[in-house]
Amino acid sequence: MQPRSHTKLSEHVRTQARLRARLGVPVCLLMLLFLWHWGPSSPGIGPAQIVPVFALHLVYNLGLLHVTRSASRCDPRHVATFTAVMDPVLLSAGLMLMNQIGQIFACFYLFTILGFGFRIGIAAMHICQLASIGAFSVMAWLNPSWHSYPVAVISVLLFLAIVPLYAKALITRLHFARQHAESESQAKTRLLATVSHELRTPLTGIVSCAQLMQEESDDPQVARRADTVLALSAELLAQINDLLDSAKYGADALPLAHQPFSMADVAAHLRCTLGPIALAKSIALHITVDQHLPALFIGDMPMLCRALMNIGGNAVKFTDEGEVKIRFTLLGCRPGACNILSSCEDTGIGIDTAMHQKIFEPFFQACGGVNRRHGGTGLGMSIARDIVSRMGGDIHVSSTPGRGSLFEFAIWLDTADTAETGIPRPGPESIVHNKCILLADDNATNLMLTCALLERDGHHVITASSGQEAVHLLGSTKIDLAFLDFNMGDIDGATALQIYRFGKLAPAPAYILTADNTSATTRRLIDCGAAGVLHKPISLEALRRAVSQQFSADAAGASSAQTSQVDWLDDTVIANLKELDSNDDFVARVVNTALMDIRSLSNDLTAALKEQDLPSMLDKAHAIKGIAVSVGAVRLAALAARMSRMEQPGLERDRMALITEIDEVTVQSMQALRGVVQSAAN
Repeated sequence: MQPRSHTKLSEHVRTQARLRARLGVPVCLLMLLFLWHWGPSSPGIGPAQIVPVFALHLVYNLGLLHVTRSASRCDPRHVATFTAVMDPVLLSAGLMLMNQIGQIFACFYLFTILGFGFRIGIAAMHICQLASIGAFSVMAWLNPSWHSYPVAVISVLLFLAIVPLYAKALITRLHFARQHAESESQAKTRLLATVSHELRTPLTGIVSCAQLMQEESDDPQVARRADTVLALSAELLAQINDLLDSAKYGADALPLAHQPFSMADVAAHLRCTLGPIALAKSIALHITVDQHLPALFIGDMPMLCRALMNIGGNAVKFTDEGEVKIRFTLLGCRPGACNILSSCEDTGIGIDTAMHQKIFEPFFQACGGVNRRHGGTGLGMSIARDIVSRMGGDIHVSSTPGRGSLFEFAIWLDTADTAETGIPRPGPESIVHNKCILLADDNATNLMLTCALLERDGHHVITASSGQEAVHLLGSTKIDLAFLDFNMGDIDGATALQIYRFGKLAPAPAYILTADNTSATTRRLIDCGAAGVLHKPISLEALRRAVSQQFSADAAGASSAQTSQVDWLDDTVIANLKELDSNDDFVARVVNTALMDIRSLSNDLTAALKEQDLPSMLDKAHAIKGIAVSVGAVRLAALAARMSRMEQPGLERDRMALITEIDEVTVQSMQALRGVVQSAAN
């Protein structure tokens, strides 16, 4: 890899070559025009002398432009020295052909000298200065047209000698200021990365502990407090991400990916993320996708979602009543691409016209001051604008205070054929059980809590508190999967994984846990053989998703036609029922009885929700939970357990959403249970 200074010099040399081509060729043509109109400096000068000189000019300008396009073909330091000499020499060769009118072009000596000083450096400037003084002196001595103007010759020489020396101090200060600014920028990026790691690591423990409290406690008050901790953790994580992403976008550190995705997936992501927030504020969230949009696009879905999340998140945050509408509309098409208009309209507090552009400035708060109620870092809209700009669009805002706001942007996205991409549509994720998992983390608290999260799904977890211990256990223990922390003190997770993969013929898949969410680190960890990267804080859902990605076949059951997926049913419970009585009729009778009870109780539960009858709702939810647990209907049991801890304010607020959710989960769970009955009958 080339050093950073070498790379920067190569870029400066390429920039100088492009400027030389854009400026040098017109100057050559202008000199030829002057020669044709005013004649050469001597009657003996004709096409035989003029054509080679200007042909050399063109070859030199265009040839350098071609050579400097590849940094591997030439050393930029040698190119800089060569051009610092050749530029004034070739200019002098052209002036040698011209009469006194050539004095007009003498300014290009100084232009060239200062150009090298500002772009390349002081050393290159002095080389060009000495070459210019020498070449001009020889030209003025040999060209008779200059003999009659000694004052002009002396003036040019004084300019060439004095002005660069005066400019040297300014150039030195500018170079120092630029280096200082770059150093400050790098220090800021390193600081943000360190802060990100130091904050994300304890945040992992906080999230894990709150999730365990939420899962294990039947006390409604404890559950509410756990929900509060998780909500505050999510808000803190969002602000950490905004701060770190601001540095990454500003440093051009995040190139756009090109992967197949659908706009329906984008809408589903926004609905899942923003929906609960809107529901908690009792505002309506409408997300619509134009039915004429193609099924698949090629682009960076995570980046697009991040921009829309920031825009939509602000809309929900600043809307206290009414609705938020997010739309994806087809504006037009061309072969292989479509122009998509994304808009977000709300009925919130609105933005004053004078603030319409300022809200896109980093850290700007449109409602700042001591009375600011909504929080945030002020980076969301700045990041959204940067992402949309990278995608070739521009965010437009129209808003009136008190009447809401409308944000919209249009971008061109390449389209993809579903058959060509071969990308399967993702189905529901399954919860995998009973795997042997190695977990390595040198933070004792996070190790304990993450272990507890994995054990909730029945996994046998082997823990390692250091990289060295992890390497030993990986080599001596048969495991199904590993989770290795990247930032362990002795041996980092990536190194431990490489040692393990080198010494095993068939290594188990391993995920790396890290607080560094930069794309460069992610690529590095994937390249070292990791099955994936989980960014801290680690949630139970992320762990389950990672495990299910490696063992999806185990989770789905033996027959793909069966609907008894672990996502809805715990196969372990069904297996235990079969062990009680080997007769298949026993399992069928138990499940059929449960189906009738679930159907009846769910109808009663829905009626209690509609009437806002809290005692009846708690009673029916508790009954459904008991039946669902007995037949392994885990999703239905979890929903019923959550409802059995509710109080009247929550019932009144979430009543309609709960009716929809209980209906959907009941239907899916009953369908999965019917699959068990059909399997037993066969």
